[in-house]
Amino acid sequence: MADLDFDLDLDLDLDLPEEDLQLDGLDLDLDLGNDRGGKSEEYSALRSGVVDFVESATGWGTELDALARRLGGSADTFAEAHRQSLADVSYFEEDNKYANYLSTGAGFAAGFLIPSLAFAKVGKVATNAEKAGAAWRAAGMGAVEGAVYGAGAGDTLEERAMGAALGGTLGGALTGGLGYKFLIKSDEELAEAAKELGRQKGQGSHLGGEEGFKNVDQAQGPASVNKTSGQDSRGISGIDNEAVELEDEVVGAAGTIWNLGRSTKAFMERHIGGRFAKLAEDAETMSRRGRFAVDKALSSDEGLALAAKVVKSSPKMKDVLVRLNPELTDDASRMTWDDALRAVDTNEERKALLDLKKYVNDMQRNDPRNLKVGADGELTYTATDYFPVQMERKIARQGNKARVDDYIDPIESLRMYAYDVQDAIEMGNRFGVATADVIKHANVPGGNGGLKNSLVESVILAVKDKAKRDTPDIRDSTLANMEIGLRAQFVAARKGGNSVGSIVRRATSTALLANPFNAMLNVVEGITAPIYQNGFMAWMETVPEAIVSTLSPKTAAKGARWIDDASTGHGGQWMGELTSKGMDELKEAGKQAAQKGIDDMKFLGIVPEQKALSEGVDALGRVAYKYSGVDTVNRMGREMLGNSAIKRGMKLAAAGDEKSYAKLLKHDGMRGLTETEARATAAALRKMKKEGKESLSKLEFDYIHNFYGASLNKWQPVSASALPRAFHENPNGRMFYSMLSYMNRQMNSIVDDIGRKASDAQKAGLNTPEGQKLMKEAYANGAKYMALFGVLAGTWNTARMGLDPSKDKPFTEVFTPEGMAEATINDLASNMTMGLLNIRSPEYGKKVGSIESIIPAPLSAAGNLASGALSMAGGMLEGEGVGEASEQLRRAVQTYVPGVSNVDRMFRAATGNRLLTDEGTGVGYVTDPLKAVGIKTRPQGLFEGLDLN
Repeated sequence: MADLDFDLDLDLDLDLPEEDLQLDGLDLDLDLGNDRGGKSEEYSALRSGVVDFVESATGWGTELDALARRLGGSADTFAEAHRQSLADVSYFEEDNKYANYLSTGAGFAAGFLIPSLAFAKVGKVATNAEKAGAAWRAAGMGAVEGAVYGAGAGDTLEERAMGAALGGTLGGALTGGLGYKFLIKSDEELAEAAKELGRQKGQGSHLGGEEGFKNVDQAQGPASVNKTSGQDSRGISGIDNEAVELEDEVVGAAGTIWNLGRSTKAFMERHIGGRFAKLAEDAETMSRRGRFAVDKALSSDEGLALAAKVVKSSPKMKDVLVRLNPELTDDASRMTWDDALRAVDTNEERKALLDLKKYVNDMQRNDPRNLKVGADGELTYTATDYFPVQMERKIARQGNKARVDDYIDPIESLRMYAYDVQDAIEMGNRFGVATADVIKHANVPGGNGGLKNSLVESVILAVKDKAKRDTPDIRDSTLANMEIGLRAQFVAARKGGNSVGSIVRRATSTALLANPFNAMLNVVEGITAPIYQNGFMAWMETVPEAIVSTLSPKTAAKGARWIDDASTGHGGQWMGELTSKGMDELKEAGKQAAQKGIDDMKFLGIVPEQKALSEGVDALGRVAYKYSGVDTVNRMGREMLGNSAIKRGMKLAAAGDEKSYAKLLKHDGMRGLTETEARATAAALRKMKKEGKESLSKLEFDYIHNFYGASLNKWQPVSASALPRAFHENPNGRMFYSMLSYMNRQMNSIVDDIGRKASDAQKAGLNTPEGQKLMKEAYANGAKYMALFGVLAGTWNTARMGLDPSKDKPFTEVFTPEGMAEATINDLASNMTMGLLNIRSPEYGKKVGSIESIIPAPLSAAGNLASGALSMAGGMLEGEGVGEASEQLRRAVQTYVPGVSNVDRMFRAATGNRLLTDEGTGVGYVTDPLKAVGIKTRPQGLFEGLDLN
């Protein structure tokens, strides 16, 4: 025992009875530096973390470290070196809690690779009868590996002996038992699985692809798809007790929890098939580009920009346009195009009318509701005196008459109508449906003299017709799942923009996300996902053009090999929050609102004030996201991900060899394509690399954009296919996804890239080369994910908090093993749980994993604002002044109210002070009269010394 010399002079005169002077509970934490309670002179947190990792993986980390110490001369004996190593690891575990969690967890995960070697050595097994013998061989190897691990985990000879015995027993039992039951596959089992796959319907068809349709029960869906009666026949035609079982096995549909978290694309992959899910994803990408073309036509100088200005400035133009409705029954109200041309006053107005007529006629020429199929199969079209109109609100006037101001802006009506037509065209093209089928469904009569189905709904029904025609024996459950999935993605996703839940979600997101600190956070998205998906070199090649695009988007858009964000139709996507504009509610919810008369618009029932609030929230969001930098950074992140995919794709396609082509086929942008489509996409990528995008035909450009869109959807929640069905089908429930849609996408990617790979490895058998290959890919993806989205993104996320001078987050604490480990674990836990688990909850006064820690931001906002208002009222009733009583309310307002919150966060970035209330003083800059004469800046402020007076 080392001599301890405490030279302490404690002269305490407490004037207390002697019996009250107790030292119970006194904690003397003495660093003796000689055993498990301290650390050696050569202690290094990084070294101890590596030792902890190896110890967790193999059981021999401290022994290997001791050997290195002995050979390095830092200890005279191996026993002394081992004691030093044990002491350092023990100190590391106590002093670096999160780093210990990370190294231990990663070590155990890596350790699972060792038992897999036992299965690899077993090799292929021909029959099920031979499987037991293979399991025994694996158990023997597992016992040896377990014994070695157990012996290494012990510190003394007795502990090593016990560890070896226990490790050998458990290793053998687990390896043999799990191997026989799950992990070892015989050729007979694999053949049966292949046979089951071969029974899937629709193989080789356009909609089913190579694998065909999945044998899955009908999922729970909207009432319009599901049976609503008390009985559920499940397609049963009769009763026969001698009925023979079908050979193919039908899998149960996914449950509620699954639908809450997994994407709409994942729903289609599970319930219909991977090929169908890919078609739906591509159709949405093409539809989005079609809408971009509409917007460009209505706003460019070469298009209808001048006509739009004339309409907006002339009341007479709106008056004549809303009368170009053949369904108006009042002859005095209804006009023809010729009547309209005579009614306007100026040549400018007449030219605008002629331009609008031409555009509408072009749209009608592609509108199935204006087409007929002749006896010879030819399509015929007849132009009508028609201009699309939409009502602003429900009307209830005598004679069912409307006023001109009851209609929305005619140009916006035209935009919605053109969106409808473009959506139908692009969806129909990608799914390969027959135009005659769309025409048939689009012209089914509905109530009030209108039509039953919208254009999008007509295409969905035509897709089902094609499926039945191509695959006559297709299951009814498959057809129902097609309709459920497509309605969620193309109908429900575009509704609900004016719902209370959707408005609250967007308002809260604007308040909490539209600030410079989140713009800084999003910068890392331009690094992590592109490198993970496309590699470091493809990302590096993208950086120069991305810088140009950030500074001048129009300049970058002219690049021969650059796809700009605007041309993909991704405007209005902020901070991972997929927006649903109020006008979309009018569009899709109306079921052909663009073509129907007044009576058919009554059902909309949109409260004008609610719609105005929705538009106001969107307008405020556009300003806040733009001037906070979030909009620019998000656009940069999308372009870097999509264009790095293009760079990677062009390189592999241009290589020309089959090995490179095989790598290309594994890319996220290629999955689900037929061989013909894959070859065509590769050819388009080669041509773009050689000659630039201007050389591409429309079809080739569609291949490029679909590749780009699928690559983007994998990591960013910028499309309906990437978000859950529950999000689309429950507009008011969207508040529960507020600020979580990015992490929902992360969780889905973890499941797809790591979980599914591991699952596929199990199905293939870890004793087969294919199974071993899949398991290695799962581990490689896991390691890559942890490095990029855990370490890099987590550290960046924590470090950017140091830029907020109102928070005590110095950089020196971030860039340490413990700081980086905590950041890594926080981001990994958040991403894996869709944002539900936040290990930093205690910083906000909440327990990790508690109910209050997972309450959605909109509900927290409502609760805090309401609580603050009640607290203020109660305080004033008790005689408190307004300033004192309103502190809780002011804190909630500056945190959750859009506009106020955004100004507060920018103010914090500049000064370190709060706008309405400060944690230390209870007052803020605006509410403190003393601060009105000068701003107190803090040394760590972003703009130190800035004078805002």
